[in-house]
Amino acid sequence: MNTNSRSTEYSWRLFQDIPAGHESAAVASSCIFSMATLQIASVAGSCGFAITERREPTLWRWAIVGPVGFLVEEGFEASEDAAKGAAEEALELGRLSPNAAATT
Repeated sequence: MNTNSRSTEYSWRLFQDIPAGHESAAVASSCIFSMATLQIASVAGSCGFAITERREPTLWRWAIVGPVGFLVEEGFEASEDAAKGAAEEALELGRLSPNAAATT
């Protein structure tokens, strides 16, 4: 993926930096492997978000979670940066297609 083509810059936050409450509960419920490595990028104007987390030292999960907490899309990459890039690309594709979550 060409990172220069991204139209939006996403701000990733560590799970540990999210105050206790609804947001942290939603993010925690989407974690499968490691809360210690869990990061989130919120989607402006939406209740959905992207996450990354490490499954193994060289295997990172990324996921897009929809507004009501349902998994929209996920995948695995060899590095944290690649997982974030894949999640950001999926977010961009979802932003360009208003019915993307409904068809997944």
